[in-house]
Amino acid sequence: MRRNPVKRRLVILASVMALFCTGSISARLAWLQIHRHDQYIQQARNQLQNIRILPPRRGDIHDRHGNELALSVPSEMVIARPHLVADPEDTARLLAPILSQSAGSLEKTLRGERKYVRLLQKATPSQCDRIRTLQKEDRLVGIGFESWRRRIYPHETLAAHVLGFVRNDGNPGGGLESRFNRAIHGTNGRAVQSRDARKDAFDMRVLQPARPGHDLELTLDLTVQHVLEEELAHAIRKAHARAGAAVAMDPATGEILAMASWPTFNPNEYSRASEEARRDRVVVSAYEPGSTFKIITAAAALEAGKVRPNEVIHCNYGYINISPGHGIKDHKRFGDLTFTQIIARSSNVGAIKVGLRLDDTYFYNTIRKFGFGEKTGVRLPGEQRGLLSPPARWSKLSKPSISIGQEIRVTPLQMLAAVATVANDGMAMSPWLTRSLRDGETGVITYNQPPDPRFVISSRTARTLTRMLEEVVLSGTGRAAAVPGYQVAGKTGTAQKPDLENRGNGYLKDRHVASFVGYAPSRQPRLAAIFVIDEPRVEAYHGGDVAAPAFGRFMARVLPGLGAEPQPERSDLPQIHINRPAGSGARWASLTGDRVPRVTYGRMADGVMPDLGGHSLREAVAVLTSLGISPALAGQGRVLSQDPPAGSPLPSMEEGCRLWLGRR
Repeated sequence: MRRNPVKRRLVILASVMALFCTGSISARLAWLQIHRHDQYIQQARNQLQNIRILPPRRGDIHDRHGNELALSVPSEMVIARPHLVADPEDTARLLAPILSQSAGSLEKTLRGERKYVRLLQKATPSQCDRIRTLQKEDRLVGIGFESWRRRIYPHETLAAHVLGFVRNDGNPGGGLESRFNRAIHGTNGRAVQSRDARKDAFDMRVLQPARPGHDLELTLDLTVQHVLEEELAHAIRKAHARAGAAVAMDPATGEILAMASWPTFNPNEYSRASEEARRDRVVVSAYEPGSTFKIITAAAALEAGKVRPNEVIHCNYGYINISPGHGIKDHKRFGDLTFTQIIARSSNVGAIKVGLRLDDTYFYNTIRKFGFGEKTGVRLPGEQRGLLSPPARWSKLSKPSISIGQEIRVTPLQMLAAVATVANDGMAMSPWLTRSLRDGETGVITYNQPPDPRFVISSRTARTLTRMLEEVVLSGTGRAAAVPGYQVAGKTGTAQKPDLENRGNGYLKDRHVASFVGYAPSRQPRLAAIFVIDEPRVEAYHGGDVAAPAFGRFMARVLPGLGAEPQPERSDLPQIHINRPAGSGARWASLTGDRVPRVTYGRMADGVMPDLGGHSLREAVAVLTSLGISPALAGQGRVLSQDPPAGSPLPSMEEGCRLWLGRR
């Protein structure tokens, strides 16, 4: 029987095509197995495994005594895998009262298409226990937990602006948490997480363990910080003020013991705080310091030999004309005042007259040496330089204005650091906050090395200025800053706020910044502090009324705990009264009592040496120091003779006065 040739050809063609397809598929499979083997193996692994980042333990933050200010604690979040939830409605109904969420929103979430959902970031132990009880009854299928470390601040608002905060995603927000984030965050670890066909995790293998962050030790003192914040808040509430700031530091070391801003916030609930509440006014808010800046003017003039503490300056009965159409008033109609009285009673006219004696460049350079116009280097985010224009940009109004703390902007920390320089015998110590970093893994401690100190003014000038600033508290505008048992040196300030809506041209008559800055005990300073009250809304709004009392209360509460020995109160001591008798051009002194006298001044003329013969050493030294004269002593007992003799012109600060002592 003859075969059909067409059919035969079709069979051959089909066989060839089948062979070709089989060969192509085999070749393709061989190529995939050989050349793409690693790629597909990795894809398969990725479907069954994934790399997990292991977050490290964030380092703790402590105060100088080891008290915890910020720490990370284990916590749990409630999660859901919606694709595993069999009954979203019933699950939502059970979870709603536990999580304090609405059943409707939970059900909507559980019916979504996402494979993984966070239902509650910070679950309490009680919430976790209630959920686990329902899980044991198989009533919450698809609901689980995930461990993480939550940042907590055990003292809540205490030192909030210094510390900053950490968000739920682990990123820092402000303060030292931001500045030292690289050190205290630690190093992430890596692990492989295995999953089954339903993509449920069942095994994890650590590839690289996480390395914990460094612990940070601060210079802050928890007790001092608490008192500072308490007194600042009290002063602001009493003055019905808009805001405020305060800082306290050790002038001998530059260590900041306390730093506060108001309004404040709780870092544990950072999301509820406004931007205004999170603002660190100590380093971010620059203001015109007003009369507290007269300390710098006085330091420059004393250092240059342009004025002496006992020099009499006529204060024009409270008004000085700086340029045509521009004059500055005093808060009282002062006539003749010594320079010490000008500072004590805060005469603008007197301070301007002294400031005008200074060379522009010298005055500017002295201000810069005190640290104004540049950052303090305290290493807090957002620190401002303030505002200080060079002499080339000064107008005729600039030097008189700067002399009384206008046309210059400073931060509270800059102002405190400058006054702490005076307290520290003219040596500037840069303020600092961090004492050490401790490696969280090895325990190795790295100590912070603050910048080297620098001399700004001579110790003689600093001590003379200290005596002048003591008079501010004893008999001047800062009497409310007095601390029982301690000598205090300081200065008040009351500055009108610039009219910013008018580009800073002119001042607002009804808005002020009141402040007080000082240190105690004044002859052996243990602590320097500043209180700045922004826009007090009371009738008595001056620095001596609202800021000085806060300073006094603060110092009274903390000085004993810092080891500062109480001293005799100078207000209890007898007085030497230096006056000019009618028709006489000479100065004379009358001494009463047998204890160290307190000096007050009457009307002054060109000075001559008082007769110190027969008086005790303590009485004689008190007179000389009040006149800004350095005594040199020989012998013991009462004054037998003196050089320069009584009636001679007063010697310069450098010449001094030599006293020969003995017993008659």
